[in-house]
Amino acid sequence: MTTTRETNTAAQQHLGELLAAGEIDRLHEVFATDVLDHDRAPDQGEGVDGIKGFFRSLTAAFPDAQMQVDQLVADDDNVVIAYRISGTHRGDFQGVPATGRRIEARGVQVGRFEDGKIVERWGSTDELGILRQLGATVSAPEAVHSTAQGDQPVLTERQDRSGPVGPVDPDGPGQPLDVREATSEREAGAHR
Repeated sequence: MTTTRETNTAAQQHLGELLAAGEIDRLHEVFATDVLDHDRAPDQGEGVDGIKGFFRSLTAAFPDAQMQVDQLVADDDNVVIAYRISGTHRGDFQGVPATGRRIEARGVQVGRFEDGKIVERWGSTDELGILRQLGATVSAPEAVHSTAQGDQPVLTERQDRSGPVGPVDPDGPGQPLDVREATSEREAGAHR
């Protein structure tokens, strides 16, 4: 007899197979139509259509993207994966035009399953690391510069009782931080 844990793990593995094959239009086989993504990417829509849109834009930016699962843990309701994503930057990614650079980043995803489909998702990928590998500079008004850091900004976080936790934007809450293409190898972190 197949357990719920085995069913959910098989669905997670099927998701990996679909992504590896570029079968984004079939993601509804693993995600519920109204899946709640607690950590949507910028400009990502809601539900399974939003997830499909995210993966379309990711594969447009990194057509050779590959995901390697390093660890998988499951119980009867949830599957957690720790993964590495790699690929070559061939299209726009979060406002950074194609650079031809190869990236690799780590991430974690938690999927809560019902009836063999993901109904809730939480996750995080090292997007700052990806942007740095692409040569982008992320600026924040509370950046701390240090010669020990090679004059690279160290992003700090602040928590107000009235606002969110995270880098503060000078244009006000909810405004995206300035991301631009690096103008020199030094800005791109080539000195490391």
